[in-house]
Amino acid sequence: MNFQSSVRKRVDFFDESDEVKYGVEAKKGRFERKILLPIHKEKVKIMQWLVNKQVTILLGETGCGKSTQIPQFCYEAGLGEKGLIAITQPRRVAAISLAQRVSDEMNTSCGDVVGYRVRFENCTSDKTKIVYLTDGILMREGIYDGIFSKFSCIIIDEVHERAVHTDMLLYMLKCCLRRRETPLTIIIMSATLQAGLFSKYFNDAPTYHVPGRTFPIECFFIDKCKFKEDYFYNSLSTVYKLHRKEPLDESFLVFLTGQDEIEAACRLCNEENKKFEFPIVPIPLYASLSSNEQFKAFQKYGSNKRKVIFATNIAETSITIPDIKIVIESGKVKQKNFNPFTKTDILKVINTSQAQSFQRAGRAGRMAQGKVYMMFTEKVFHEKPTATEAEILRINLSGVFLEMFKMGMTAPHKLKLIEMPSEDKINSALEELLSLDAIEESDEGNYKITKIGDSLVKFPVDPKYAAILLQSAILGCLEECLTIVACMSVEKLFLTPPENLREQVENYRRIFETNEGDHIMMLRVYRAYAQGKRSMPIGDFKEWTKKHYFDKRNIEAAANIRRQLSDICLSLKLKKQSCGTSFSYVRQALARGLALHTAIFNRSIDKFVLVSNKSVQLKIHPSSCLHRQKPDAIVFSELCKTSDIFAKDVSLIDPEWIRC
Repeated sequence: MNFQSSVRKRVDFFDESDEVKYGVEAKKGRFERKILLPIHKEKVKIMQWLVNKQVTILLGETGCGKSTQIPQFCYEAGLGEKGLIAITQPRRVAAISLAQRVSDEMNTSCGDVVGYRVRFENCTSDKTKIVYLTDGILMREGIYDGIFSKFSCIIIDEVHERAVHTDMLLYMLKCCLRRRETPLTIIIMSATLQAGLFSKYFNDAPTYHVPGRTFPIECFFIDKCKFKEDYFYNSLSTVYKLHRKEPLDESFLVFLTGQDEIEAACRLCNEENKKFEFPIVPIPLYASLSSNEQFKAFQKYGSNKRKVIFATNIAETSITIPDIKIVIESGKVKQKNFNPFTKTDILKVINTSQAQSFQRAGRAGRMAQGKVYMMFTEKVFHEKPTATEAEILRINLSGVFLEMFKMGMTAPHKLKLIEMPSEDKINSALEELLSLDAIEESDEGNYKITKIGDSLVKFPVDPKYAAILLQSAILGCLEECLTIVACMSVEKLFLTPPENLREQVENYRRIFETNEGDHIMMLRVYRAYAQGKRSMPIGDFKEWTKKHYFDKRNIEAAANIRRQLSDICLSLKLKKQSCGTSFSYVRQALARGLALHTAIFNRSIDKFVLVSNKSVQLKIHPSSCLHRQKPDAIVFSELCKTSDIFAKDVSLIDPEWIRC
């Protein structure tokens, strides 16, 4: 593989981290490092500015210090005296690590003056004044307290990423300012220079710009390579090539698209290690990992090894790993797009935008001069879109809208969002919520949330999944459906085995298959895992899970989700009953909750037809335990489109159960 150096195209706005630096680091140097950040030169001016402005758009180039220092400036300016100072992050790993960093800088324990809140973890106390939290957690606060009365200052960070909860928070805060009587300071922070959109949305709010400080990054584009389109092969080949020639104390960060690719890359690196004098330590980093697993990326692994982190876009922003000197940018990202006509979520690998590639490159220049190897040509880079499309324009809006109806929204078509989704996506969300009886028409063109909707919104899962739980409580199978919904909420329960073991592993797994479908199979897998964990010796259990290629991380994540959902069911006084070994009631609950995801088999075309849209024809995905069968009717979790439209996670149902 050959690369063209593009030194002249240095990414010169990347710099020492404003975010998080991990590793063995003496606390005595915290203060010295923090006052060297570019934002400290502006400290007095910024503090005076913030106390006199209700809304500020703060543009801080990557490396200026905004994510760690602005909350401290607000605290020192007295903005925490009458309420909490909140700062949001799109990702949990960033919220946790930033809170820990700022705690160190303020010489306090995390959870004391500075804390964090993410799903399943609340590290705050009565003493907490600065809280880092995910944008989704703050949005749920706003659902039940539309004026955000606990807070005196709210900082929305990484707003340029345009995550759906970020866009919705901007709308909620705009509404809040009209209704709230006590002062609320709002700071909207972005690493890009596109301030106009956000300023205009908040009635021409003033903009404050903080420059960054640069460490140069040498950029290399692919000139030619063996497999032009195989970004995975190109990325791994580059890792091996650079490992042989770069100093061992320089760690690599490799951007891939998802868990499967990352786990495969880690496995292949371990296999390749026998060819190297000094081994690679491959570290996975993706969203569904536990906090403990994620923080392995920040550890050091000895002088005779090289740390190579394989990450999704979770590592693009808000975290800094200080020993990363080389970034390998695959140029790809996995993105979900919702088709409102077919009700299909199409998950596919697409090219990153120029902005994303810049952000990824910047991970190499946080602490010192770095290098980035782009797995595409310079020509391809210039053909990429300049920015990433806002998430709210491309996803299924039913969950977001249900939360907004809970807040009192009546006419979604009249919402004043920073960017409005298409009419078709709005109508599709309304159709789904009406089918779940979550909303009802109040007068022409207006809607209101129902009692069922009030219950559904309490669950932090897709409204369809929450509806399964309500239906299962009526049908007497809540215990089973709690497990199934928890399993549906994680990516998958099995890892992909290597090609040479695939047939053998599939034979092992057949014990869990059932002619009732994939959802009951999920239940059986979860129960077998839980039973094995309780009863087997640790060594035997480890071997057993390895033999079946269980995804232990995802199953443990499902267990956490199940506990959370169970607690919510308890608060709603839902009956937690079991249906024993007769699962027809479970499948009936699935058919009711996933009413828009039911299909009838049409023998004349040898395909299933979607009940809610007869023009959509589909097949059962080959990964399903029902893929060789042709039942009269099915219910499924999702559709995906590759060579054809396929139903994934499929269960057999009685056609008489279909009600849409």
